[in-house]
Amino acid sequence: MDELFVAVKAAVPPFFSSEAWYLITASTLVACGKPEELAPLYIYATGPTSPLTEGEKKNLSVKLQDVLAKSWTLVGIPLVVTASAALAKVEKKDYEGTIAASNWKLPELTPETTARGTAFMKAIYRDNLEPILESLGTNSPLVEHVNKAIVYGLFLADHSILTELETSLVCVALIMCQGLRAPTGWHLRGLRRLGASEDDVRAAERAIKIVAEWTGKDTEEWATLEDIRDQV
Repeated sequence: MDELFVAVKAAVPPFFSSEAWYLITASTLVACGKPEELAPLYIYATGPTSPLTEGEKKNLSVKLQDVLAKSWTLVGIPLVVTASAALAKVEKKDYEGTIAASNWKLPELTPETTARGTAFMKAIYRDNLEPILESLGTNSPLVEHVNKAIVYGLFLADHSILTELETSLVCVALIMCQGLRAPTGWHLRGLRRLGASEDDVRAAERAIKIVAEWTGKDTEEWATLEDIRDQV
């Protein structure tokens, strides 16, 4: 898999963080049904080709944990549990598990988390949010509450580990790999609204597709930046 990791690294533009390549790779592998491959990803990312200090290694472990904490909201628990178990086997030589490594705390549902979730949703969706919610009909109140309070409020809008931009990259990968055209477009547009240029977004798309195609996915019909260029 080393060739895959090298290709993704080369595809990710400097606009995104130096950790973006493994965040994209991890989330794409999970979404494409290859969660067990997070083990070789961790081995490569912490191996001799990418020498890390102990602090950097811990940071990588914590960031992967946050990718998984956010991933379950978009792809489901079974994939995340499988990925977590695969990671645990290779991490145990370094830590007593990722939760111990990060001093991770269970999130609490409060009015503040709902407000945080609403704010991040508005940063991504802007004036498009209300029409999207209204299109859901009688399900709108439930979906709005779950998204603002839990999906975004507790998880996606928590930027204490992954930044706002890193979280958005993860979301794009997780959604794009499901072949969902409209939601993919919303989140590609969100990357542009968070400051990514068109070339940056195209490069992120390419990095995601490199991993997805490696897993056997046909990406030809997936949504791209061209679908939302005039909507930013």
